[in-house]
Amino acid sequence: MERMATVVEVQKNRSLLSAEESPSNLLSSKLIHEALYGSLDGKTLKEDAKDLIYYDIVSKWTSDEWVALLKRSQSFVCGLILDGGSITRMCLSWEDHLLNLQKILNRMKLRESKHRRKN
Repeated sequence: MERMATVVEVQKNRSLLSAEESPSNLLSSKLIHEALYGSLDGKTLKEDAKDLIYYDIVSKWTSDEWVALLKRSQSFVCGLILDGGSITRMCLSWEDHLLNLQKILNRMKLRESKHRRKN
C-alpha cells in the first residue's frame, strides 16, 4: 500500500499548500460550512477543522480497506460519459479517486454534523 500512502501524502501536501497560499479561502469555506450545517454554538467547527487527520487515517489503510471502499463507492471510481451519442466508460486515476474520497468523507462529516444538530 505504499503507492496509496504516497498518493494520500501528495494530496495532503496539496491541501496544506493551498491553505498556505490562500488561507482566506480555507477559512471562509470552513466558516460558511459551519454557518450552514454546523451547530449553533460552533462546536462542529472544531471537528470540521480536523481534515488533516483523515489523511493520516487513510494513509495507513490496508488493501482490504481500500477494496471495501472501492466496492462501496464504485459509482465514484468509474462513470459513464456521454460523448456524441456514444457511451464511454471512464475510470479515474487514483489521484482523482482520492479527491472523490475526500468528497465522501465530507459527506460523512456533513451527515454527522446534521445528526448532532438534531440531538
